[in-house]
Amino acid sequence: MQLVGGILVLFSGVCLGFNQAFTYEEMQGNLHLFMKTIELMIAQIKTEGATLPEAICKVSFRQDGEIGKALQDTAETIKLNEGKELNLIWKEQMKHIPMVLPTKIENEWIHLFDQTGFYDRDAQLKQLQYVYEMMKDEYEQMDKQKEEKCRLYQSMGFLISLFVIILLW
Repeated sequence: MQLVGGILVLFSGVCLGFNQAFTYEEMQGNLHLFMKTIELMIAQIKTEGATLPEAICKVSFRQDGEIGKALQDTAETIKLNEGKELNLIWKEQMKHIPMVLPTKIENEWIHLFDQTGFYDRDAQLKQLQYVYEMMKDEYEQMDKQKEEKCRLYQSMGFLISLFVIILLW
């Protein structure tokens, strides 16, 4: 019975390590998706001279999944023009996205338009570029650390479960 319990503890620890490694990779993938969204918004503003609400509307149809739906809902709310500020609409809609992002990036994403006006293109463009550069730096840092962090998570899961087995044996 102890042997079966030990094997189960070891298996669960290894699975926990792999789960943490998978979460890290998912976080990096989500970060890339959010970077792509901002990149598309910047392109809309620069090339077509679109305002931010127009850029959000156009980009929303190019994105899939939860982020695309949230952007479409944001665009719909902006079109209704209920007198809400853009930053309040954005915060309200982005709360519904199940985000797996680094905390710093998640906060920047939610508060993306706190400093911009509704139609001030230059301020919006600068804010988008600033957040894009911050996300790009974070993505590159995560990419450099990916292999060693994933290996660390997997090793720690194994070692912790091994420690628990020795402690309880």
